[in-house]
Amino acid sequence: MKSLLFTFSIVLFISCSSDDNDPTIVDHSSSIFTSYIETYDRPEIDGIESFKKIKTGEIIDGKFHDYQLKTYFDNELKSEDEFQQYVYSNNKLISIYPMRESDEATKQDLFYDENNNFTGFYWEKVNRYYQIVHKENNIDYFQILTGNFDDENSSIHQRYILKFDDHNNVIKAGLDIDLDEVMDFENKFSYDENDNLISIEMSNGESTNITYSEIKNTKAHILDNSYGKRIRRLKCSEILGSPSATIEEIKKLEFSTHLSTYEVDASLELDTSENNFYTKRTIETDNENQSTETIEFITQ
Repeated sequence: MKSLLFTFSIVLFISCSSDDNDPTIVDHSSSIFTSYIETYDRPEIDGIESFKKIKTGEIIDGKFHDYQLKTYFDNELKSEDEFQQYVYSNNKLISIYPMRESDEATKQDLFYDENNNFTGFYWEKVNRYYQIVHKENNIDYFQILTGNFDDENSSIHQRYILKFDDHNNVIKAGLDIDLDEVMDFENKFSYDENDNLISIEMSNGESTNITYSEIKNTKAHILDNSYGKRIRRLKCSEILGSPSATIEEIKKLEFSTHLSTYEVDASLELDTSENNFYTKRTIETDNENQSTETIEFITQ
């Protein structure tokens, strides 16, 4: 790591224990943040104009909300727009808009039963219905349907099976190709006492071990608050359970509560609070064009 700076301006909040099956429960330890700024910066190189993109977003009650996006070429403002991204009702996430596509045709609508259990979502852009079936022994099915949830002619196009531990971490995931309720390929995952992903074993034989720092992954905490921990993992079933997924794709999901030692070492700049959440982090995204990405979490 090229520089490690520590700030001590944030008051320590005591986090409450919670049942992560309920998407309305929030990890209050990360609720101290009120906004964030993400900056992508590519300097001018060999006559190619510089480019900068700045995303400024709201964090309310520990959850991501709307954001503003500004783009610059050669330090001149070219566009400025506001977008929806996360929409809530009764403290539950009910709609998600993909980046820079804040219109009705691109959103994903999430559905729940009367007990607040996540039952599926619909993505209008691809006209696809995704169904969640909760089975016994901490097993959930993630099913891609051929039609509407209520269409009697709708059938299961593809099924992924996920097995969770008691902390809603995925410990096993795989495709059920012939729909016999048995995984045909198994990707396996192990965690430490802090719910950090420490071991990945892919069905193709590839494996890796991961070590962690004491620095908490602020973005991961807020994403889990926004979706609900189990829901966020279920929405990534097609990666977690894929026989062709790579270890790097799994790591990029940012499911761990802390930054790995690799992530710390790869940081060009890293600031933390007294309760060990990172408040600012800069990484290099492309060595050739010297581009960087910075995310900063703000408390007021």
